[in-house]
Amino acid sequence: MSWRRWVVPVLTGALTGAATVGLTATAGVLISRAALRPDNFLSLIGLATAVRAWGVARAGGRYAERVTGHAAALAIGAGQRLALFDRIAVLGENSQRLGDLIGRVHTDVDAQVMHVVRVTVPAVAVGVVLGGFSAWVAWLDAPLAAVVLIPALLFTVAVLVATRRVSALAEAELAGTREHASALLDALAASADGAGTLLRRQLAGTAAAANEARLELDRISGRLALLKEVLLAGCVLALCLVGWRAMTGPQALAPALLVGACLGAVALFEVLAVIAGIPAAVEQRRSSSRRTAELDALQPAMPAP
Repeated sequence: MSWRRWVVPVLTGALTGAATVGLTATAGVLISRAALRPDNFLSLIGLATAVRAWGVARAGGRYAERVTGHAAALAIGAGQRLALFDRIAVLGENSQRLGDLIGRVHTDVDAQVMHVVRVTVPAVAVGVVLGGFSAWVAWLDAPLAAVVLIPALLFTVAVLVATRRVSALAEAELAGTREHASALLDALAASADGAGTLLRRQLAGTAAAANEARLELDRISGRLALLKEVLLAGCVLALCLVGWRAMTGPQALAPALLVGACLGAVALFEVLAVIAGIPAAVEQRRSSSRRTAELDALQPAMPAP
């Protein structure tokens, strides 16, 4: 089954996200404790080893996730392209415009086979990292976990709120890009007949529509990035304030652990930023699935004997 190909990429993607946050948090604890110049520096060996282990795990996990994920996508994509060619052969080569055929072979197939890499892997990584880091912070001090979770959930809600608008813009950009490519190839193929001049206005209109959708998507991405930075700043400030209470409380939270929690929160929001691209990837797959269903619904002009 094809889903078995994605087990390793999903697991290694989660490992990479966890290692990114673990590396930053552990390094913060190590630097803070080393700055205090403990009498026995050998007590820092465990933290130094953990930093190296997290670093190796992050690099190895990222490499393994990219290699296995793209290998699975290429293998599945090859099968889908062969099936697409067989379908086109049954319908006849003149049943599709050249631009539509190229778009189906490349853009549509990539949108379907890369869905796991662009959506599932980041979503699982964010869930694992958010749950694991929140659990560790809650072990340090329960209110600190709430300080971490609330801004992270607010950013997630903001992405969900923007999903409908992002989906519509992604569909408009895809439609404009496909139509522009098809019209361009038509113009090149018929340039000897003067059709290129007639298609010039259509080419300009489709290019402008696709560019406008792309610019609006970029503006939404910029707003989400700004919101992420604001929420991160509030999260770190709240961690410092709540952590100060925890340090002066009966349990006396170690300052080095608070530093690790603050730096870990910074890494957490960097991992969390990838979910902003999920709505567009989902819409790309949905659009390609609709086009595939439309192609499958076509009947050949002359059925096979």
